[in-house]
Amino acid sequence: MIKTQIQLPDALYQEVKRVAREREISLAEVLRRGAEYITHAYPPVLPSSKDVELPGPFHVGLADDPFSNPDWRYQLHERVAPTAREPRGKVYGKRGGTRK
Repeated sequence: MIKTQIQLPDALYQEVKRVAREREISLAEVLRRGAEYITHAYPPVLPSSKDVELPGPFHVGLADDPFSNPDWRYQLHERVAPTAREPRGKVYGKRGGTRK
């Protein structure tokens, strides 16, 4: 067992002594039980975000500044899935258009 020295405000010391007297246990036992209680109430903290490494940047196939081009939306979709889109002008849905 480790022997240590602590400082308590006078009012807290009197309350701890009262608890020890009422329970007929030593002051040291009251403080040990208090320390045990507080360690259960505050479990170990998970690693902070400083300890977690985030993945580095990755290339998504965009130009350095895709918004510098006024037609950036079209280029974005063409680069992501050029084979999945019909050529421009063959739009289906609310805008109309027909399938050949």
